[in-house]
Amino acid sequence: MSTPIPEQWVTAQKAGLESFFGLATRAVESIEKLAELNFRAVKSTLADNQDLLTHSLSVRQPQEWVALTAGLAQPAVAKAASYGRDVWEVVSDAQGAFSAVTATQAQQYQRDVQAMVENFGKNLPAGTGAMMTAWKQAISAGSETSETARESAKPAA
Repeated sequence: MSTPIPEQWVTAQKAGLESFFGLATRAVESIEKLAELNFRAVKSTLADNQDLLTHSLSVRQPQEWVALTAGLAQPAVAKAASYGRDVWEVVSDAQGAFSAVTATQAQQYQRDVQAMVENFGKNLPAGTGAMMTAWKQAISAGSETSETARESAKPAA
């Protein structure tokens, strides 16, 4: 004998798969952006080094050498800062997307648990109201704790 799969379970599994593949796609896109960023940085560094070596071979006076090396620090610092900002942008964008999905899933999970408890409570025998009230309070306290933790973590992120 086979039991038909409840439609709610199938819907939940589909939503879970869509969420997973959405996050996986987002992760791959972020990795791709970081790889492009790193490739551009390597390419730029290679071109800068080639230019530096070409110029250094044409230096004839010590003053020219000092001027050449003195002019390297500021552009290098600016490029490093720009690279850091670009990496931060990619990472924070991905983190924001992951956080949004996680928050949405946590809220859905809380609603599902509350609905399950309500449905379970409807089928309990008489005299179990105190147990049901305690269970609802425990779930409510857990939900409030997770919400407080999530709100506390937002400023840190």
